Amino acid sequence: MCGRYRRTTREEELARIYRIPIPAQRDLPISYNIAPNQPVLAGLWDGWQNPGTKEWLRTCVIITGEPNELVAHIHNRMPIILPPETHEQWLSGESGKEILRPFAAKEMTARPISKRINKPENNDPSVLEAGEMEQVGRLI
Repeated sequence: MCGRYRRTTREEELARIYRIPIPAQRDLPISYNIAPNQPVLAGLWDGWQNPGTKEWLRTCVIITGEPNELVAHIHNRMPIILPPETHEQWLSGESGKEILRPFAAKEMTARPISKRINKPENNDPSVLEAGEMEQVGRLI
């Protein structure tokens, strides 16, 4: 990057043509699905007492890491999804960060969904209906 000049990447060019969401342009929500298993996300929780109020609180965090090939063109991180063979190790505490790897992209699918999902008042199943990729220019 030099001054105000910046070369555009292939990803940015394709995003401009098909409105594919990238970190700077996320106008088409994407639904990621894992079949046939339900996803198990790696997370941590803790119970602690607020020293000021003496109130006990439970807090949690979802662990994120490097994205797989399916997510990488949209975001630079993703939740850690644990494959079934690691569930017991993670829940029992027998494992450490060695199982916190990107989930296999071949086990996932991605599809555009309705932009209605971006508004909290749209709390119904139709937000998961297929969205459209709008072509706005030539590909090459």
